[in-house]
Amino acid sequence: MNRKVYKKIRSRAKDILYEWVLSLTPEEDKDKINPRNLNDYLPVDGHISMNTGDRISFYTKRWAIINTKRLFKKGYDLNQITMRDLELAQRKR
Repeated sequence: MNRKVYKKIRSRAKDILYEWVLSLTPEEDKDKINPRNLNDYLPVDGHISMNTGDRISFYTKRWAIINTKRLFKKGYDLNQITMRDLELAQRKR
């Protein structure tokens, strides 16, 4: 995977998270959220500890990038991937 493709994956993952956060917020607060302050609305902890070791937390930027990359490698169209696809891919693991 080259840099150009990975840059598109990172950008799409950020767009997916932005759309997801907007879908969860009330109408009166939607104007406060933009892509620049998206990190303020995402989970702070990047990892969770389990008996088998540390795992990446759900709904973080890194989680979205990893799962978007997985789906892209499986043959999904990058522009058609949604949060629902990411959640389903996580459940299958």
